Amino acid sequence: MSYLQIILTGIFAGSVYAIGGTGIVLTYKATGVFNLAHFTIGLFSAYVLWQMNGVWGIPLWISAPFVLCILGPGIGVALERFVFRSLQRRRASTSEKLVANLGVLVLFLGLTQFIWGAGVKGNRKEPVPQLWPDHRFEIGSISFDTKQLAFLISVLLVGAALYGLLRFTFLGTKIQAVVDRRELAELSTIDANRVSMVAWAIGCGLAALTGVLQAPPVLEPIRIIFFGIEMIAVAVVARLVSLPIAILSGLLLFGATHDLLASFEPFGNSGALHDYYAQLTGNWSVVILFVALIGYRTLDELGESVPTGQGIVAADIGR
Repeated sequence: MSYLQIILTGIFAGSVYAIGGTGIVLTYKATGVFNLAHFTIGLFSAYVLWQMNGVWGIPLWISAPFVLCILGPGIGVALERFVFRSLQRRRASTSEKLVANLGVLVLFLGLTQFIWGAGVKGNRKEPVPQLWPDHRFEIGSISFDTKQLAFLISVLLVGAALYGLLRFTFLGTKIQAVVDRRELAELSTIDANRVSMVAWAIGCGLAALTGVLQAPPVLEPIRIIFFGIEMIAVAVVARLVSLPIAILSGLLLFGATHDLLASFEPFGNSGALHDYYAQLTGNWSVVILFVALIGYRTLDELGESVPTGQGIVAADIGR
């Protein structure tokens, strides 16, 4: 396999990490909450799509829009209204938000286990739906399929849409104003509750998209949980706030670089050094997360959770 093929395959695989990490970054950037439950919401959404299409036989053109445009955003609206709104209004600490988030994580894992059991693999025959037909393309010595292409197109569209939203729209300005200074935003006639609700809806919609893209060919909760750890690593590399860095790190650092390193055999095919190198490449996301946490003295903090009490506006123009 040529290096160009390895890099391209890695970029396709890294696209899913980029989408997941971008969803976590967006939620934090818009609400100040580090959403550890992002991947469990995606897992739950993937199970619902499988139930609707694979078990009940509801057409994909109905079940997929329902999961991506109604279920995912609806979960975000419910979380904002019943879990995080009261925390935001009383200026809850980062620790309190983290505990609430862990509760949401356990809730969705428990719901998935309670409704569907241990998993689809091995005890169910219904197919896990995918949003694209199977087809393979070959351009010279380069080959890829529709699944890989769908990953890349999805992350490019999501990245462009989110960048445009936060950078060039009034809604994006209101989202950042609310997370920066909720009281000041409300004094400026911004409905902070509605803005936070929109941000949560978008973030959980991205979580649903991540789960649906990652699920085929089989639903395996353990695989998606480990994938969630890699999404967290992407968000940390992006310092929790940079959407472009989240996308680039997912595509290049967690995708292309990982596949290139995995293709090398600098210590031969056996031996202790070979085993250590295989462990290094096999746990690449953990290595990157460890290096990022050491390299960054602090992660960027937004709004009221900043130790100085200064958010973006206050840091620029004074208290």
